[in-house]
Amino acid sequence: MSTKLVEPIFVRISLVLEVATRKEMIKKMGFAYDTYKTWRHLDRIPERRLNDFAEKHGLNIQWLITGEGERYRKTTEVPA
Repeated sequence: MSTKLVEPIFVRISLVLEVATRKEMIKKMGFAYDTYKTWRHLDRIPERRLNDFAEKHGLNIQWLITGEGERYRKTTEVPA
């Protein structure tokens, strides 16, 4: 994953968390600034982290990664 792709993901995460800065984003996500720097340096966010974030916030993983598609997953109601 190149930085050109990683940075837009951070933008979408910030949008979902309703934060204006990376510092706020990092704090709300509950990881260290060094972790953020490592992800940027490696041009990669671990898939598990993205999946966990998407699941927690009801997001469509495709939208989180690419910005394409619906922002939220479609939910299917199961009759009682």
